[in-house]
Amino acid sequence: MPDEQDPQSVRTETTNEQVAAALARQSTLLRLVLERLDEVVQLLTPKPSEGPTLDQLLAGLVSLVSDQAVLLKRIDARTDLLVQHQLQPGDARPALNGAGANGTGDRR
Repeated sequence: MPDEQDPQSVRTETTNEQVAAALARQSTLLRLVLERLDEVVQLLTPKPSEGPTLDQLLAGLVSLVSDQAVLLKRIDARTDLLVQHQLQPGDARPALNGAGANGTGDRR
């Protein structure tokens, strides 16, 4: 049926050349919009900074805190022994470097 016209072009009274020209204009506009969008994304993307990243800083802090946990437990245990000694002066003095002074003793 080569004699029949495209129903779309009959309804809109456009020819294939007009459609192709409109598509070319839209393609050009879309390319320009895409280029602008790329520029915006580049402006909003943070630049790489010098020094450690946030993850590296947090990992270092966690490591420092975990290293200090043993020392803090020892200090807590010795403080607990001193407080117990002051509250019960009639009892025998426990040695500060004896059992329980390293944070492993029973707490009351």
